[in-house]
Amino acid sequence: ALEYGNAVVPTGAVAGISITRAGEGLRIDTGPARFEFSPNEGRPLVGTLRGATTPALSLDGTIVAVDGRRWRLSGARDATVFVEEKSPFRVVVRLRGRFAGDGPGPIEFDHRVHLFAGRAEALIEYGFVPTAAEDTIPLRLIRVHLGGATSGAAEFVPRDGKTVRAAVADGPRLLQTGESHYGNRGSFPFVVSTGGKASLAAGQKATGVLRIGGAGPRLVCMPHFWEQFPKALGCDDQGAVVDLWPDAPDVAPFVAHAGSAKSHRIGISLLPATPPARWLRPLFAAASPEWYCASGAFEGMVPRRPGQYAGYEAIVDAAFEQTMAARAGYGMEDWGDVWQEGYVAGAKTWSNQEWDLTNNWAIPFVRTGDARFLEYAHEAARHFADVDCIHHHRNPAWVGGSWMHAHTSLVGHQLEPPNFSHAGWTEGMLNVYHLTGDRRGLEAAIGIADWIARRAPQRDSLPAGGPPYNLHIQRPAGWPLTTLCLLYRETWRPEYLQTARRIVDYARRCQDPQRGAWDAQVGHEAPYRGGCVFAYTLLRGLRLYADISGEKRAEQDYVN
Repeated sequence: ALEYGNAVVPTGAVAGISITRAGEGLRIDTGPARFEFSPNEGRPLVGTLRGATTPALSLDGTIVAVDGRRWRLSGARDATVFVEEKSPFRVVVRLRGRFAGDGPGPIEFDHRVHLFAGRAEALIEYGFVPTAAEDTIPLRLIRVHLGGATSGAAEFVPRDGKTVRAAVADGPRLLQTGESHYGNRGSFPFVVSTGGKASLAAGQKATGVLRIGGAGPRLVCMPHFWEQFPKALGCDDQGAVVDLWPDAPDVAPFVAHAGSAKSHRIGISLLPATPPARWLRPLFAAASPEWYCASGAFEGMVPRRPGQYAGYEAIVDAAFEQTMAARAGYGMEDWGDVWQEGYVAGAKTWSNQEWDLTNNWAIPFVRTGDARFLEYAHEAARHFADVDCIHHHRNPAWVGGSWMHAHTSLVGHQLEPPNFSHAGWTEGMLNVYHLTGDRRGLEAAIGIADWIARRAPQRDSLPAGGPPYNLHIQRPAGWPLTTLCLLYRETWRPEYLQTARRIVDYARRCQDPQRGAWDAQVGHEAPYRGGCVFAYTLLRGLRLYADISGEKRAEQDYVN
């Protein structure tokens, strides 16, 4: 229970976190452990328990390409390390740089390490980002090393709380693969085996939990382990290993696309008493649906009430279940996305979150308090921010935008370039950020707004038909306008409001003065189609603009 107010008597304060700058690195003391970051000296992260003389944790990583090239995290010499967030109870350290071999490689790293007061543990958000140096790089192995003096027994808990034990010296390994990327009705087999290939257990849909004896990492967990197949989790007397993409029989190489990132969360405890739920189902401070809806942060929402609109509420619940079973994407690059029937008969196209599917699940959480909705919304936001947003590109003008879903039978997330018609989908990421504090979605949303502002610059003069940049009406104006208004409200950056004004000016020029409508300049939309959802996107953007600008005329733009 959480209590607050003047009448509450504190039960005791947790000692704070000590932060010390050490040259180019950092030293963080949480009380029971000390964590040191020296990435440019070959020691990205070293964790030592209080009173110990040898480290319990040493972080490293390896990426191996199909052509034999190899890059290591510890090889970086151009890295930056800084405190991104801090409080008396938690610190987030961010490491950014480039994996290196003989020299800097074509793949960057972007890691966030969460450390907690009074705890000998770390939550590592381990991210890699291929640069624009190569369009694609087939990768054979993506491995995270969690070094330490491990010994004794290892325990996996792949299913239903049942423990599978093996000797650390035997090099045990949990390997998770899968057969379906489109829904969870296929086979997702796992096997636990020793280094000698002796099978210890097998089944379906493993949980990523490993307990280890000795003086190294004692507990290693990865949330959504099987959903992000293929994966492997193992150990030997040198520590633990997490294979984000394992080198294993029947596992094809991963094709990394320039500018398309991927991050994973890895929970690590250096003491044995931590339960796996600490990382797999972390404690979350949730308000009531009534409080969320009354806060105004989610606009005009009302909480779910028993007996009211039962038919609609049943549709919401059934849609979630159907999505997870038949429509959700599974696999390392697909988890968090949803597929849809494409523009070519028989094609399965990744939505790339079109129409802001992330918000489709964030809002039901706000209204119901059902944690399932927020958990999947969070995964959708992480996927979109990582995979579907463009972090690097040979054409710098594309950076910050998001890949549009395919209109062909080709399969992938990085097939068609960004455009104004698909420059939305930010509200869900922002709502997930507001609810969880995960800055990944905030950064991606800002990137999309920056891309729009660059694509719609100020001009000295405007022709009668509108601005000279590529901006059509309805959806191609509505989504950018919505994004700019949401991000102006979030950041107060003046360039977002200035760009929004230019789009509103164009909308006013193109609005039919008699009907108050706009021609739908889309091949499969008839002009003046009254119920067109594309028109709604522009009306929503105009309403948001009226809210943030306070212009009286702006109120009439959408009322008329």
